[in-house]
Amino acid sequence: MLILSGNLAFLNWLTVVPVVALLDDDFLARCVPRRWRDRLGAIRAAPRPPRRGHQVFVACIAAVVAAKSIAVVENLASRHQAMNQSYDRLALVNTYGAFGSVGMERHELVIEGTRDPDPATARWSAYELPCKPGALDRRPCVLGPYHLRLDWLIWFAAMSEQPRDPWVIHLVWKLLDGDRGIRTLLAGDPFAPAAPRYIRIRRFRYHLEPWGSATWWTRDDEQTWLPPVGLDTPGLHETLERYGMPSPTLR
Repeated sequence: MLILSGNLAFLNWLTVVPVVALLDDDFLARCVPRRWRDRLGAIRAAPRPPRRGHQVFVACIAAVVAAKSIAVVENLASRHQAMNQSYDRLALVNTYGAFGSVGMERHELVIEGTRDPDPATARWSAYELPCKPGALDRRPCVLGPYHLRLDWLIWFAAMSEQPRDPWVIHLVWKLLDGDRGIRTLLAGDPFAPAAPRYIRIRRFRYHLEPWGSATWWTRDDEQTWLPPVGLDTPGLHETLERYGMPSPTLR
């Protein structure tokens, strides 16, 4: 169901890989072309039984992992699970979870630009990303297995009330500098082929509307997440240089 809904792009497809290893060899042989079956049958018949030393070694490893996994199972049954934690120095066992909890609110960042000289009175135009919610009348897309990394990162960035990651400032620089490469990550650039004079980012709380509504989304709780920034904004160059940025601009 997660793969069909496209919620996590390729992440759920990756779980199929270890599952295939659990399928019976005879079952898998029926799924391949007939001309390959004789060759696969010869390969399955070729391996010899494991030696005694190999069996003992595997049994010892299995016993160590089983003993170490007691704490993992206890964590799994706990009401306060640790989603990402290692339980020994060698990291033989651990717990992993993509999300420890799912929030009840969805915040989104809206990136806007303008060519007007005064950002205080400017008319702003919004950039659209391929799948991230933006325009209220735009239908949510189904994504998978291809992963749109910029959409994904901006969703996580929106969980903070202010910018925390330097890549956000780098992204703003690329838009202001007219980088051709960054445009390939966008669904629409209202300033192409030129570049805006200022970029700002606003943060909203989005609500998915019921079926049959005039729009797919409504939004409220507007916040200025990043105030207007231009190429000559004081401190911008210093911030980029501190993190070894910017990368070369593609013209």
